[in-house]
Amino acid sequence: MIINHLLLDVTVVRTLDAIERLLGPSESITWIDAIPSGIAFLDKGREISTLQVDDEVATEISMDREVSCFTHDGIGFLTGDQNGRINHVSESGPEEVLNLGSPISKILSGRGCAWALDEAGSVTWFDKSGKYKRIEGIEEISDVCHHGDELAAMGVFGGLYMIKEGSLIHSSVPDEGLAEIAGPSVFMPSGVLVTYRRSLDEMSDDRPENRIECWSSDRGHIYTHEVDNPVASITAHEGGVVIGDEMGVITFLEDGGGLRKVEVDHQKINLIYTSDDITLVGSWFHVYGIRQGEVMWKAEFDGMPSTFSRLDDGRFAVVCENPSNNHISIFALDPHGPLLEDPAEDYEVDERENFIYEPEHDSRFEHTPEETSELLSQMAIEVSPGAIEEEDVDLLVELSSMAKKINLPPVADAGEDKTLKSDSDGTLVVSLDGSRSYDPDGEITTWEWIDEKQRVIGSSSSIRVKLRQGTHSFTLRVTDDKKSTSMAIVTIRIT
Repeated sequence: MIINHLLLDVTVVRTLDAIERLLGPSESITWIDAIPSGIAFLDKGREISTLQVDDEVATEISMDREVSCFTHDGIGFLTGDQNGRINHVSESGPEEVLNLGSPISKILSGRGCAWALDEAGSVTWFDKSGKYKRIEGIEEISDVCHHGDELAAMGVFGGLYMIKEGSLIHSSVPDEGLAEIAGPSVFMPSGVLVTYRRSLDEMSDDRPENRIECWSSDRGHIYTHEVDNPVASITAHEGGVVIGDEMGVITFLEDGGGLRKVEVDHQKINLIYTSDDITLVGSWFHVYGIRQGEVMWKAEFDGMPSTFSRLDDGRFAVVCENPSNNHISIFALDPHGPLLEDPAEDYEVDERENFIYEPEHDSRFEHTPEETSELLSQMAIEVSPGAIEEEDVDLLVELSSMAKKINLPPVADAGEDKTLKSDSDGTLVVSLDGSRSYDPDGEITTWEWIDEKQRVIGSSSSIRVKLRQGTHSFTLRVTDDKKSTSMAIVTIRIT
């Protein structure tokens, strides 16, 4: 791909000094939902509480039995539990809606209806009267999103399904024998579905490896746009969509065809939120504020941002989860608050007017360790006494000294993507091997295997993990003795 780079005038990213802790860290919060002007959370499995602009935590609902998830429906809350029961709860008390008989993992409330995703990967449409319909003709579902009375469901084997109330209206599944990833996905305010899809096998001209697809309920598939890297998060606004990828790049795709990129960090972009003139980006333990294509500030937290919600006073509620112990904290962030000076940090913006892509060879790591060592040796120029002027000697000595200070980043190699068959119990123990990673001019000192929930699950070059059927992605992050890092991603599909 050919990219025109434009270095921003703003090269210093300052730290936002306007963070207030509202709650936590708490080990008893098990579910979070953004509500108008605040956050609702499930505490101890039996209490749904809200936190809004006055910073006061109010217990809205107390229940006599534990629930596993909930969603706000504008009046009260729809709750699901491990026995498959779905209730509607409000200040007037609980009201049983239906019992699906399978543990509920997620509920979404639509226009006059709702959907439940259970732990078996089945999707059920229902209304408050208890009428329901299980969606047929779909694979096991890993995640869902909705808009009005329409639902998008992403399958564990890469299928994409559009559902209107209780009926399947469009579907797109990989060709037989091929593997794909579907999601994340989001509906635009217009009702157009924007979804990320990744092909894990052979690619074709009309099916790039990493791509964004647009779907509508009337026309089905309407557009495909190739992207550079695996996508980790998507959000929509009136003028287009904002995409965050695995390599720390934010892409703004506008309805009129414009494309603008901002390199935020070298970490996975987990979360994006757009509001008025500010875009909030959650990456690792940081939140970044982007305005008009420029990274204006950053803020660091004691957990990884998982949810944003705007408060009535102009601040944002930021929910963070500590991956080491799963403790939840909630903060208030003022995007217009005072800033502290930080050491200079450059950000690059890629800007083009259309979506025309041209392949380009990536030569960042085209040298083997032996070739790199030889290259560095050649850079240390030996000078014979009296052969050149004294000022030239000084220059060459300086160049030689600079060459010795150069630190090439390590090369992360997480291994090849694989498709494997599970054992009789539907699981398989798989080896993740990063031993082919190397550092061209030093040694790797730290290995980190990170799962899709951004938890560090291993700290050696090779680990073994037990996986169930479905598609699983892991990130290998290596750090060398001079603190430079590199990452690689491997995807394992268990059938």
